[in-house]
Amino acid sequence: MRHKYNKRSQAGISLIEMLACLVVLAVVINLGATLYVSMHRMHRSGEKSMELTTSIKNIQREFRQAAAKSCAVRAAAGTFQTSSDCLVLEMTPDTESGAKNFIVFQAAADAGKLYLRKFEISTKGNEHEITGMKTYVLLMKEVNFTSGPNGGMAVIEFVAADEETPQREAPRHKTIAALGGIAA
Repeated sequence: MRHKYNKRSQAGISLIEMLACLVVLAVVINLGATLYVSMHRMHRSGEKSMELTTSIKNIQREFRQAAAKSCAVRAAAGTFQTSSDCLVLEMTPDTESGAKNFIVFQAAADAGKLYLRKFEISTKGNEHEITGMKTYVLLMKEVNFTSGPNGGMAVIEFVAADEETPQREAPRHKTIAALGGIAA
């Protein structure tokens, strides 16, 4: 007795069936790739937002600490002069060497970008020596320094440059710090 084989079962799958499987596979791969790219973009955006927040908090903390250690806002220290883009804080003098110490916060433009810098200066007689310098990694759109009417407080106000969303207006950050650790 001879078995009749179905021609279809011997032939495998047809070209139409193979194309349908490839289309379904392409749709699944496309959806997966789109989901992966959007998740990666969200992660990167969240990471940059955390870096921005951390940098702002560091600037504010270090500004408050410097003001708390200082005894006065001075008109100048060396080549640095207190103005809207520079603040000179006098620290307590070094009793051993007799040197006057200053911390200077300055807005500095470099290659069309605005940064915030912090200098530590030691002055003895007419000699000025920069003993420390720090440049904050946060790019700024605007930096402004002021001091209180009686010199008892220092104020920094800045706007961070947001490169991710330049069309959105960035918030202003204002930090008021009392000199000598007195509450403002």
